[in-house]
Amino acid sequence: MLAAKQKYSLKLNKGNFYVKMTISIYRRLGLGLQRVLKKIPTEPPFTHVCQVGDPVLRCKSGEIPRKDFCTPHLNHIVSCMKKVMNDYNVLGLSACQIGVPVIINPEMKVISYNKVMRPEQCASLKGYSAVVPRYAAVDVTGYDEDGKNVSLEGSGLLGRVLQHEMDHINGKLYIDCMDSKTFQNDGWQVINKYNGAVSIHYLYETRK
Repeated sequence: MLAAKQKYSLKLNKGNFYVKMTISIYRRLGLGLQRVLKKIPTEPPFTHVCQVGDPVLRCKSGEIPRKDFCTPHLNHIVSCMKKVMNDYNVLGLSACQIGVPVIINPEMKVISYNKVMRPEQCASLKGYSAVVPRYAAVDVTGYDEDGKNVSLEGSGLLGRVLQHEMDHINGKLYIDCMDSKTFQNDGWQVINKYNGAVSIHYLYETRK
């Protein structure tokens, strides 16, 4: 599990929706060529975010034995997670979201049991959001990629991100605890404006 530590403002992004019916044939050819030349993995750990429906998102993550800490395989998974998190500009990420149901043994302790209702998005449910109740403050302990003890206490947005990612580790998605009446397609206004001729872009945009 990775979580961004700096402060963020939470806002729904309608930029995920693009006015186009399909990816152009040139883009498809380009992506195929890129996959061959750059050896983009077709097996976990992926360099994209797995989407809802993938069975891995419903798997509970197993603990990693201490003897496997600092191994090339584990370091590779952590490196992939950091890259995907940066490429997709997300606030947090769990290993199962790139196809690997493992975690460096985090445990969460609730500090404040007060529930706070706020909207959430998820990279594995691209283009949707809902209001989700979360504890006001939590503390997560575990190990980093070097096997050192780490502790991260969070409230507000960070606390929400930590709980969101802990859900992933337990095979849960925010849709399992959301206020179902608030679940929405964030691009519904764009969809209406262009008479349904829109699509969700699942690939990250190249940053300038």
